[in-house]
Amino acid sequence: MTNLISKHYQNASIIVIKVGSNILTDPKNGANRQAINNLVDGIAQYRKDGKFVILVSSGAVGCGKTSTHFNKKKISVPQKQALSAIGQIQLMHFYSEAFNKKKLTTAQVLLSRNSLKDRKQYNNLHYCITELFNQGAVPIINENDALATEELSIGDNDTIASLIATRIGADILILLTAVNGLLDSKGQTITNLNKINTNEYNFTSIASKSSFGTGGMKAKLDAAKLSATNGIPVIIANGSTKNILCKIITNDAPTTFIQPLGTKLKSKKSWILAASSKKRGFIEIDNGACQAITKKGKSLLPAGVSQIHGTFKAGDVIKIFNNKQHIGVGITNFNNQDTQKIARKHSSQISKILNESTYNEIIHRDNLVILEH
Repeated sequence: MTNLISKHYQNASIIVIKVGSNILTDPKNGANRQAINNLVDGIAQYRKDGKFVILVSSGAVGCGKTSTHFNKKKISVPQKQALSAIGQIQLMHFYSEAFNKKKLTTAQVLLSRNSLKDRKQYNNLHYCITELFNQGAVPIINENDALATEELSIGDNDTIASLIATRIGADILILLTAVNGLLDSKGQTITNLNKINTNEYNFTSIASKSSFGTGGMKAKLDAAKLSATNGIPVIIANGSTKNILCKIITNDAPTTFIQPLGTKLKSKKSWILAASSKKRGFIEIDNGACQAITKKGKSLLPAGVSQIHGTFKAGDVIKIFNNKQHIGVGITNFNNQDTQKIARKHSSQISKILNESTYNEIIHRDNLVILEH
């Protein structure tokens, strides 16, 4: 494992690091300055090694809670927005101080759902991060929780980190949590995964989510699966361990390493993947259609659609399931109502059923991203 991780690191140009609230904050003291310094020390070493680093950081709400002595267990959306606004400025202040000591510049990048859904904004995000790299800065990314609602939010930061890694063409994704990686039923770290399947998800309850966090080990596996399927190796490690970022590379700390399965996505398909982060609606397809789109590179035809869930409109990015497994995403040519009408029908019948000349496929193969092969 040492040589495998070291080899990926040596060949890496861009590394995305996500750190959770359970590492950066605690209920009594707010921001954990020691943990922040530990993290920054490792990033500084990566920069010395010539790596560009993107940091996806949680912790704003936790800092806001402590600062305002907020102790309620349930948080409403407006309360979360306010706590995030209060805590974000504190968290960035601590980061700025720590990075300044290492003579490194930082930049705050707050995302909204449209940053990933709208392709123009999505491309602008890429340009912005690229220019920050040119300026020698370390981008610190978080969702703009002060403006996000449940309908508009991107999701947990594990998902954001995976989407950013895919979009920017990162070479490694590191997810720092409060445990030593994915643990098996005996509490031992699973050191190497070639593929994430149902068996691994059965272990996720062993590491529960933190009081401040929105994710958990399941969210990390979802993010890891997304990245690894698209050519990015993923490392899950304990962010509380001293010098953890350096120890990951030298194999001096327990980690879970998820090997890359596919190849890096082109720009359009990375946008499709990012735009699907908020589920609007989804479809289920039969085994024949699954084989056609995953093995033969075919478009998704209406004959293979078995069920339609939720609402969506033509041009939306929707998720695709087969036997309850999430296998892909794509830009649909039809809204949910029209999809319902033409499901299980031959393509030649579409025009007659909808009373108009239209597309022959639900999702064209050029607008498909397959997650599970």
